[in-house]
Amino acid sequence: MKLSWDCIREILVAIEAEPHVTCQLHPRRVRGWDEDEVSGHMYLLHERGIITAKCVPLGDDRVFCVGTGLTFEGHELLGKLNSPPLWLGIKRMAHEKGVEVTFDLVKTLAPIVLAALAKH
Repeated sequence: MKLSWDCIREILVAIEAEPHVTCQLHPRRVRGWDEDEVSGHMYLLHERGIITAKCVPLGDDRVFCVGTGLTFEGHELLGKLNSPPLWLGIKRMAHEKGVEVTFDLVKTLAPIVLAALAKH
């Protein structure tokens, strides 16, 4: 599975949209993405401490996860990814520099892009 930041963003948005602090976000409910891809990304986000999730290995290098909430770190990350101009600016700047988007890069570029957007 290739890491997709757009998929990560959709997962975080979907969990935040849930009406309660804890939820049961099934991968099927993340529109535009394959259920296995969403589960894989949920697993990675859970391992990184970005979301809480219930994950079950399926035994064939796949995992099934249900998102159950955002951590404080998840809310902070979503704050950087939720603004379309900010998110597009982060992706554009990473592409221009020829680097892959990572958690640390998002944290580094967000204030730079935000400052550039504020000037316009």
